[in-house]
Amino acid sequence: MAEEVGFNSSDCALLEIVVSELATNIVKYAVKGTISLENIPGGVEIISEDCGRGIENIEQALNPGKSSRGLGLGLNGVKRMMDHLEIVSAKEKGTRIIARKWRADIPYPVRPKQEYGVPTGGLMKYGVISIPALGSELNGDAYVIKEFQNKALIAVLDGLGHGHNAYMVVQQAVDYIQRNYSDDIAAIIEGCHEVLRRTRGMVMRLTRIDFEEEKLTTAGVGNVDIKVDGKNQVRAVATRGIVGHNLGRLLIQDFPYSKGDTIFIYSDGVSGRFDPKIFELRGMEPPEIAGVVFRRFGKDLDDATIVVAREPE
Repeated sequence: MAEEVGFNSSDCALLEIVVSELATNIVKYAVKGTISLENIPGGVEIISEDCGRGIENIEQALNPGKSSRGLGLGLNGVKRMMDHLEIVSAKEKGTRIIARKWRADIPYPVRPKQEYGVPTGGLMKYGVISIPALGSELNGDAYVIKEFQNKALIAVLDGLGHGHNAYMVVQQAVDYIQRNYSDDIAAIIEGCHEVLRRTRGMVMRLTRIDFEEEKLTTAGVGNVDIKVDGKNQVRAVATRGIVGHNLGRLLIQDFPYSKGDTIFIYSDGVSGRFDPKIFELRGMEPPEIAGVVFRRFGKDLDDATIVVAREPE
């Protein structure tokens, strides 16, 4: 339904997670209820109704870290993903949740929202979550995924700070990468550095997978991390500095890559305690994995982006 309305692939993934979480909440804690989906002008509406115990304190449940029952990512997580959230609940009479997401331009006098493209039916399968900090309208994180010449390039960008200024900075970098994605990784990062001079700057990581040579090449500036679950150990380090300000000498690292490896690239809106080894990934597709990681390790008060990539079996 979201695709038919015209949502991009990232927003479709967020809607999928919200529907899954609301439905799981009913099954686990209310036993009986319904999920309704409706195509509304300019967006999608999700209505969750149950016959459970109800929510005693809705305001507290919407605070970060305060929702102890129900949704795996918390009601505040649903609120963060959606544009509108309305909750009506009464003790022992159940809960009704109305969540809406609009396919509309950001209400700021700036360029339209970036339409991120995630390749489908190509070299890899991807799961992506990229959302702003709780309470913020604009996302200071961004990502770019490109496939070309039997290679895949994944970039995760994190503008310093939050909100409008961070958003505008990373969009300049996104534009540059979209035009120059086939260049060497070092050249792309140095090009972003030049483009972002006289801005507040950002941190970033670029990773390229060469399927023919079975090689993973990565370079990072600042705290955007990469981890790989699979046959090969990847212990990536990052260059200190800020892209657009003080870019140090880049360290380009090459690692072996094998089909079946699951690649995780994420901004600091995902806790550094994240370790893919604690999950049972077999049988899970990248979009599901991204959701699981975000629910457990995503931070409420920071922009958060995670890209999960794996070759199809």
